[in-house]
Amino acid sequence: MTRRLAALATMTFAASLLMPAAVQAQAFGAKGGLTFVTIVHEPSEDYGFSSTADTGFVGGAFVTLFEPKRLSIQVDGVVALRKVDFGVSVQDLTSFDVPVVARYRVLTTGAWVVRATGGVTSTMIFKAEETTPGGEPFDVKVAFETFILSAVVGGQAEWKKRWLFEGRYMFGLTEVDSQPIPGFTSRLRGFEFTAGYRFW
Repeated sequence: MTRRLAALATMTFAASLLMPAAVQAQAFGAKGGLTFVTIVHEPSEDYGFSSTADTGFVGGAFVTLFEPKRLSIQVDGVVALRKVDFGVSVQDLTSFDVPVVARYRVLTTGAWVVRATGGVTSTMIFKAEETTPGGEPFDVKVAFETFILSAVVGGQAEWKKRWLFEGRYMFGLTEVDSQPIPGFTSRLRGFEFTAGYRFW
């Protein structure tokens, strides 16, 4: 319950930023790209299995606040289609993510602006399916927490004040499994690369 309240608070905070930002944002645009995540169970040597990341996709929109300043804020609203391969099965996760990140400008050279980024992502899983070799997908949403919080860090390069190229590392802060095994943790970990275009 505490995790869900924290996730809801994060999403509410993000929405409170998005609503005025949609009208008064210094920048607004669309973004899309690739996402690679695994579900890490620790201690992994005792859990008995591990996962690898298949290629997934992410896409949506972003707004920024305090755009002219060295320290600015970016809020995204994206749909993510992720695949986690456990060897004996593949889990397909569909979620709506709301990353809220601080951006710190570290370099401006010619048409490029380079920033370091960091913040938190709230992930709401609304569909989860598992597929075994030769089998049909079946619903496993009940096995996952509805809301997951993750820390994100990375970098961003902006070209000609229009194009944004971002790389972010995701490190899960809360449990993925809705009924984790006592003594073990389950966390999302992964990397995303996206390209975005600013409409203004």
